[in-house]
Parts: sequence; C-alpha cells; structure tokens
Amino acid sequence: MPFSVEDRSTIKVLRQDKQYGAETLLKMFLNKNWTLGGLKTLLRKIDATDSVKRRSGSGRLSCCDRQCVGSCPNPGKRTENAQQSTADFT
Repeated sequence: MPFSVEDRSTIKVLRQDKQYGAETLLKMFLNKNWTLGGLKTLLRKIDATDSVKRRSGSGRLSCCDRQCVGSCPNPGKRTENAQQSTADFT
C-alpha cells in the first residue's frame, strides 16, 4: 500500500529523531497495512537523501504537451522535449 504524504513525513521524523527501524514502525502502526519491504525502501531513501519527496524526472513521461492531455493528436509519440529528457538518462 502506498504511503500518504502524512505517513512519509511521520516516518521521516521518527527515523531521524528516534532512529526507529522498519520493524518497530510496523509494530507501532499495525492498522496502516504497510509492508516491511516498502518501509525498508523508504527508510533507505530517507537515510540517503534526508527527503521523502520523489526525485525530479522520476514520473511518467508525457507524450505531448500538458495542455492536450485528453485530446492527444499523436498518442504514443513523444515530443522533442520528452525525447531529449530521456536521452539525458540513458
């Protein structure tokens, strides 16, 4: 189950202030239905970056400009900006 913004900030505070681990957090929040693997991944991210936000560019690539979301004339074809942004990562 994905972590909400409030959950991620709570986990970050407990990790940094009280050094709680994944198993301790699971025991504290039994009603949240978190997985041990998901918590370990989030804690690794918090330890490495001191942030719970997503990295820029980690989302889905757009096929067209954002103004034509529902009426894309070329579905499946990316614009030049999208092609350039993917070229930077490969």
